[in-house]
Amino acid sequence: YWNVNAAPPPAFVAWYRFDETAGTTAADATGNGKTATLAGGTSWTAGRAGNAVALNGSDGHVRLPNGILDGIGNFTVAMWVRLNTVSAWSRIFDLGSGTQASMFLTPQSSAGTARFAITTGGAGAEQRINAPSALPAGTWTHVAVTLSGNLGILYVGGAEVARNAAITLRPGGITASTQNYLGRSQYADPYLNGALDDFRLYSRALSAAEIQSLAQTP
Repeated sequence: YWNVNAAPPPAFVAWYRFDETAGTTAADATGNGKTATLAGGTSWTAGRAGNAVALNGSDGHVRLPNGILDGIGNFTVAMWVRLNTVSAWSRIFDLGSGTQASMFLTPQSSAGTARFAITTGGAGAEQRINAPSALPAGTWTHVAVTLSGNLGILYVGGAEVARNAAITLRPGGITASTQNYLGRSQYADPYLNGALDDFRLYSRALSAAEIQSLAQTP
């Protein structure tokens, strides 16, 4: 049952610039108070702009607040990533409540290409957007995923690379999202070895022009 009294999520849900220089928390630049927490082997490093969070590839990750997906239908997730190595099934993000219910972006699936997937019924029930290739290593790359109605689009470098017009699942359908990770999988997959910058979560689908603008931001 839906809670009809619940307030809808803000259009700009959370924004992590990762410009901190010390400590183990990352501020939410939207002002919504959704502070993120660094865990494991993490450090602050030079970013695409300002600083970024570096993840060591063995246990370093970032935890986003519980319930960050609550009430979200249409959405955009966007960020900059610099991979030191490309490991199959590592995660740029994996937001959810375990292996049965989550949405994630991997720089390389077993098919050798980047993939976004969302599921509320485990791996066998995933709805996916498959890119034509894996994400590159050694350079800052802007990646984004949008959902508007049933149309999901995956962008790399500000340009659309793949779409799926039959995505019927919604982030808000992933109940009790208490395992919301950047750089870590719900499964026993490799941790991300690289750095993340300017992570943004919206409760609306940004336009192609807006995505392109984010990818050009210094």
